[in-house]
Amino acid sequence: MINKEKTEIMIIKVLPSGGSGLFTYCKCDAGFKANADGECEDVDECLADLCGPNTDCENIPGSYLCPCADGFNENTNGLCVDINECLLDPTPCDGNADCLNIFGSYL
Repeated sequence: MINKEKTEIMIIKVLPSGGSGLFTYCKCDAGFKANADGECEDVDECLADLCGPNTDCENIPGSYLCPCADGFNENTNGLCVDINECLLDPTPCDGNADCLNIFGSYL
C-alpha cells in the first residue's frame, strides 16, 4: 500500500561552497518506509513476528493487530487462552456424543 502522506521537515543545509540553502526532507509516517521511488509504503510488521502465542497477526496500514486465533479468547491479562468449547451452552456436540476439548479446538 502506498501512502502519499509524508511529514515534510524544512532543514537548512550548509553547502560545501560555504553557502546555505533551505531544503525539504520528507519522512514517512510511522509504520511506512520509503521505496525506491521515494514513496511511502506500508511496512508489514507481521513479518517480524511481533504477536504473542495463539494469535493471528493482521497487517493494517501503518500498524498491525494481534487478535486471538480461532479457538482462543483474550483473558484479563491480555493473553490468548484456550476456549473449552465443551463448556459452551449449547455444547457443540449433539446429545449422543461426548465432547473432548483439545488445544484450540474440540473433538
